[in-house]
Amino acid sequence: MPNDMGDAAWSETDASNNNAAPAGWPDGQAPSTVKGSARGMMGALKRFWVRTNSTLTTAGTTTAYTLSYGAAEATYYNGEEYSFVINATCGASPTLNVNGGGARAIRKFQAGAYVAGAAGDLVANQPIRVRYNSSSLSFDIVGIPAAVGGWQTLGSRTLLAASSYDLTGIASTYNHIEVIYDLTFGTNNNNLYLQFYGAGGVIDGGANYSVWMTAVNSSAVVVGQAFLSASAIILATSVSNSANVGASGQCNIQNIQGAKFKQANFQSQWLDQAGVVAGGASGHGTRNVAERITGVRLQALTGTISGRVTVMGTPS
Repeated sequence: MPNDMGDAAWSETDASNNNAAPAGWPDGQAPSTVKGSARGMMGALKRFWVRTNSTLTTAGTTTAYTLSYGAAEATYYNGEEYSFVINATCGASPTLNVNGGGARAIRKFQAGAYVAGAAGDLVANQPIRVRYNSSSLSFDIVGIPAAVGGWQTLGSRTLLAASSYDLTGIASTYNHIEVIYDLTFGTNNNNLYLQFYGAGGVIDGGANYSVWMTAVNSSAVVVGQAFLSASAIILATSVSNSANVGASGQCNIQNIQGAKFKQANFQSQWLDQAGVVAGGASGHGTRNVAERITGVRLQALTGTISGRVTVMGTPS
């Protein structure tokens, strides 16, 4: 096996790098062994460069990615990072196996903790960087945290004919969230709904929502339209599934840690069931439930949704 920087033979203390060649430079080293030490250092440096830059693209399946470098390490070293390009959009709970060292879960940082990856988290041709975590036996995606008080991505996924998009486990440190969506629909003449998970991790039901909106649909303008006593906020109505058209927009939900009266301000645009008439709405909805929001669900009235959904969060 090649001698890599993560091996215990390499020391941050110069004088301790005195192992026998080629793993070190011992005192009184025989001239004939110098080339082994020098070549070993060059090889280790090159392998480090190759692994920490996006030189390779994964192979394998969408839930079991593989990487095959020219020289394999003796083991996975805690804290070592790998950069690479994703070959295909992932399925649920993807893993990574580097040079046959063993498949390990690829985890994402969400709501203050690392969790298993979801389908669509990794997208084809996307370069990513992971860090090996020996305590959890996982490859954790390395990201740059947002500044304190700023917006952070809590979840982002590409949906492929999914029944819904669910993001749960939103930490109590977030007070406002925003759901951003750009979706197409598998069934014609559809509605798009937004629901919330309560403190117990259960989706809301019953008559807990109301929505006031100014809507434009099928060339008609409806001002002050109210959807009262509903179990969801309606973001779009009568949406077409024609070609590549659908609904897009954003919904900002305020005071998600409050006991009651969470307000959701939204803007949404879509094409109606004919696929030719533009529609849109702006307005606000309220959720009158005496517990905090811990998650969101975005789904169509019937059938499936495809496209991109991102949920952002901020403490203030």
